[in-house]
Amino acid sequence: AKTWHELVVASTKPPKRSYPTAVYDPQGKAMVVFGGWDGHDRFDDTWAFDLAAKTWHEVDVGSTKPPARNYPTAVYDPQGKAMVIFGGYDGHDRLDDTWAFDLAAKTWHELVVASTKPPKRSYHTAVYDPQGKAMVIFGGYDGHDRLDDTWALRPGGSAQAGRVSLNAKRGLGVPCELCFTVDKSV
Repeated sequence: AKTWHELVVASTKPPKRSYPTAVYDPQGKAMVVFGGWDGHDRFDDTWAFDLAAKTWHEVDVGSTKPPARNYPTAVYDPQGKAMVIFGGYDGHDRLDDTWAFDLAAKTWHELVVASTKPPKRSYHTAVYDPQGKAMVIFGGYDGHDRLDDTWALRPGGSAQAGRVSLNAKRGLGVPCELCFTVDKSV
């Protein structure tokens, strides 16, 4: 029979929170968690849960990291071995930024979009498309309306900082394709 059971954790845990985002890191065999909200404050911390040892630790990511937020989405990018997050809510505004967390180097880099990108949003959903090698997002809320658009972002096998060039098509019933390359010279 299929049953749930609570994992007994013998380490410091992240502070209580709702609406964070997470991915599974297959190399580190860990769940990596970013952001969230405790009812008063939003978080900009990154935590890892070692699934074998059943222990949590806060990841020292340095000073460069995404601003605090809740409701972002994340996918694991196997090409860049990175956690890629998009959007969310900072307590005042919906967000439209994209960040990549290099799981080996333990560093965050903002992926700076040079052209069209999805409108600001929270409450959206995301998956990783292994055939298209892309993060695909759908829907969400922009602060006024619920959204029904679909966007795809191809991280291009790199979690390095840089300018991202996009070619986009979007709209109801129109295939979505966002291809980008990273210019590390910026």
